[in-house]
Amino acid sequence: MANIHPTATIESGAELGEGVEIGSNVIVRSRVKVGNNVTVSAGVILEGNTTIGSGCSIGYYSVIGGPPQDLKYKGEDTRLVIGENTVIREYVTMNAGTIQADGITKIGSNCLFMAYCHVGHDCEVRDSVIIANSTNLAGHVILEDFVTITGAVGVSQFVRVGKHAYIGGHSAIDRSVAPYCTGYGNRLNIKGVNLIGLKRRGYSADQIRAINDAHRIFFDSSKEKAQAIKEIDELYPDQPDVRYFIEFIRNCKNGIAQ
Repeated sequence: MANIHPTATIESGAELGEGVEIGSNVIVRSRVKVGNNVTVSAGVILEGNTTIGSGCSIGYYSVIGGPPQDLKYKGEDTRLVIGENTVIREYVTMNAGTIQADGITKIGSNCLFMAYCHVGHDCEVRDSVIIANSTNLAGHVILEDFVTITGAVGVSQFVRVGKHAYIGGHSAIDRSVAPYCTGYGNRLNIKGVNLIGLKRRGYSADQIRAINDAHRIFFDSSKEKAQAIKEIDELYPDQPDVRYFIEFIRNCKNGIAQ
């Protein structure tokens, strides 16, 4: 059974799983579905067509599932879906999607959103992502697995950040960030490979060497993009991490941070 504070408002139709903890002055709207063992702290508003996976924790005064901050939005039935075991700290806002995209904002499992973060409409945040305080994602942003973004970062709409990237604080990102990279600045500049992150996640010395080589070749300012990709293709035709790096670059339509 759920443990619900007497001052909380749970609208008819809301679904609460087993072991849910609902704090004081929480509002849960009628179309919200909350999984098992979720903790919702005081003052939180859960609204819209929102699904929250088991084991999540939502911090004080967060607003989860609110309508998209988009002038094209006319009240359509769009969604927010949050995976399992994701931690959302104080004053975080997450908006539902828009029909101009797929109608859904997606948050993965095992993520951490620190205080005052914002996730805009139609974003896709995949698994094991860490976003530090006061970072804002505009609409249609994609963060792949194991991305880490430190505090007070702004990410422009339609930007994609590849897996295992690490973004330094107070950065402004207006172009996509290739996988495995570290970077910071306004506008963001790539500084190297996220060696610490890759080692922590069990990448072998051979894998890291291949990633380093691909990174060095691609970000060599003396080479044209096509020339760099051709050289990497010839050097590592079958290495999976390098293939992913190249395909990410080939599929980006808004440019790669340099």
